[in-house]
This record gives sequence, C-alpha cells and structure tokens, in this order.
Amino acid sequence: MSKSKGNAIGLLETREEVWTKLAVAPTDPARVRRSDPGTPEKCNIYSYHKLVTPEPQLSQTVAQGCRTAGIGCLECKR
Repeated sequence: MSKSKGNAIGLLETREEVWTKLAVAPTDPARVRRSDPGTPEKCNIYSYHKLVTPEPQLSQTVAQGCRTAGIGCLECKR
C-alpha cells in the first residue's frame, strides 16, 4: 500500500473504499491455490490483522486458517 500509488488506506474511508484496495493487495506468494497452505508472517494482510484483530482470533482463526488452508486469502482479507 502506497500513497504514491493511490492505494493507501485512509482513516476516514468507507468499508467499500477499503475493500476495493484490499481486494487486490498481494498476499503470501506461496499460496497460489486456495488449497495451498500459507505462511501468515509473509503476508501483508496478516500485518494489518496484527494491528486490529484481537489475539485469540488472530492466532486461532487467521494464522491457523492460513497455515492449514482452512481459509482463503479473500476470506482473510474480509
């Protein structure tokens, strides 16, 4: 995400504006298919989750779901 590229996320943006920017954001490059397990620490979206997602949900749902391919990247972004 970069202000110079026009895809920075502003604090006052609507959900729709944020989703438009996050939908195309790169994730873990190892996850080519939905069924491929990932590494959350390599994912840009996981960095955002660490800022706003409570710890139990972060480790149990987001990180574990990514590592086991239990959730897809689009699900993680939502």
